[in-house]
Amino acid sequence: MVLLPTRPSRFNDSTIQRFNDSTVQRFNGSTEKILVFPYSPTQKKILLICSILLALLLAGWILFAPSHSTLTYYHARKNLAAIQNDNARLERENKALAEEINRIENDPAYLEEVGRKQFGLLKKDEVVYDFGKDK
Repeated sequence: MVLLPTRPSRFNDSTIQRFNDSTVQRFNGSTEKILVFPYSPTQKKILLICSILLALLLAGWILFAPSHSTLTYYHARKNLAAIQNDNARLERENKALAEEINRIENDPAYLEEVGRKQFGLLKKDEVVYDFGKDK
């Protein structure tokens, strides 16, 4: 049996914890002695409860931490997807507007069509007849 102190040297030599000797056989066939600390059932329960509480605390921190939690990451990913969709939509709109500007600058027939439809412009000596509803 091997005797080891449980606390730093500030305690007297009568404070000694007993360890049991155990022999372990390795895969390569060698054997060696290791020290095994015999926990009492009460110590095992306390250790189990503390381990479970620590695991729950860690899981809670991972899920609900204020700035680096899993939920924050999930919401940021969702936000990123929405922003990327908006960005793609705006790029399509910009491309369509650039094409329209190019047509207006380079196609006189399209320029005339836009002028007639949007601004009601007329050529010289044209008359507009409006057969709309009476007011």
